[in-house]
Amino acid sequence: MINGLVYYHKIVEGSLTDGPGARTVLFMQGCTVRCPGCQNRHLWERTGATLESPHRVAEQLLATGQDITISGGEPTDQGFALFVLVGELTRSPRNPHIVIYTGRTLDAILADRSNNARWALAALLLADVVVDGQFDPRHDDDWLQWRGSRNQRPISIRESLRNMSQDGGSIENLSAYLVMDPRWERLTLSITPGGIVGPRGLIRRLTQGEQDVRSIAKCGSTTTR
Repeated sequence: MINGLVYYHKIVEGSLTDGPGARTVLFMQGCTVRCPGCQNRHLWERTGATLESPHRVAEQLLATGQDITISGGEPTDQGFALFVLVGELTRSPRNPHIVIYTGRTLDAILADRSNNARWALAALLLADVVVDGQFDPRHDDDWLQWRGSRNQRPISIRESLRNMSQDGGSIENLSAYLVMDPRWERLTLSITPGGIVGPRGLIRRLTQGEQDVRSIAKCGSTTTR
């Protein structure tokens, strides 16, 4: 938003389904992408959002001591606020690992010349990983983790920028240098007090389809037992 405030729904600590490791997740509120089959339809409208300065939101996220994921809603709808927020996080001595989920492709954001898109791109380039693209139920996959459908790409921003720099490329051509983070393809199980967290397919294979296995819906396709 132009006023620079962050519109968000909530902050969740200790998530195991929004990127590698136990993470603190900021769910921003408001989305104009509106993927078919979205699991967070209640975050499409900004009505009822908490409004906070990026500085204050960064303080809350950093205080958890965990790595950080920014999801939604659609973070890139709030380009300037997102840029200020991620800038605050990256300047912290803690240097948390930052993942941003967006329903837009990085290619589309690169091609968009609006002011909001320029700020959003600047924010994404400060992250460690950007998971881009709409959720597409046709590409849902029970063996995925930390994303909803296989078309969504876990882009390693730092590796991609390094590739571009070594080749003498420019930001406008960043799409030609993208590197995917391999951790999104390594199946991971986490044992928690509430059960096992991991890809549905893997857990069902290990539990041989027992009836007490139940699904939970978050950024990745996950199951607890």
